[in-house]
Amino acid sequence: MANDITGTYQQAKDIFNTLALHEVATITTTDKAIFRKHLVEMQKRQQSSKRFATRNIDKNSIKITRIE
Repeated sequence: MANDITGTYQQAKDIFNTLALHEVATITTTDKAIFRKHLVEMQKRQQSSKRFATRNIDKNSIKITRIE
């Protein structure tokens, strides 16, 4: 794995592994697009049925909800 300079990979991994169904989490991240990319890659790599909805809150914050 490449270096996780922004910390978004670890944030995505924590959300993927700990968020329960219909649970909501709000995080602050430096790069929202890369965070979303990591989250989608984890779903595909693990062939998971987990699905997440993300919404922008402000410039550096995202609200994540596990929907399936």
